[in-house]
Amino acid sequence: MSKRDHTTMSVSEAKLPAIISPSLLSCDLATLSDEADDMHKLGADWLHMDVMDGHFVPNLSFGPPVINSLHKAQSKVSVLFILHTHFICNR
Repeated sequence: MSKRDHTTMSVSEAKLPAIISPSLLSCDLATLSDEADDMHKLGADWLHMDVMDGHFVPNLSFGPPVINSLHKAQSKVSVLFILHTHFICNR
């Protein structure tokens, strides 16, 4: 079997490592930083944040102030996650 160029391989053929990215959508916002720390301790690689504007979908979720606050809190404890963000917005 010849080696294929990685750009033509399927994900299963490439054997990429799994990335664990739990969503913060259901966490307690009063303890957002603590919950992020807990996810890190439990082995999360990234954190997933759904940003909803209340227009494209009826829900309203995280916005720039919340994301900025989490970033500041995480930098104080030297745990900086990649924030995998899913934008569900039209404005």
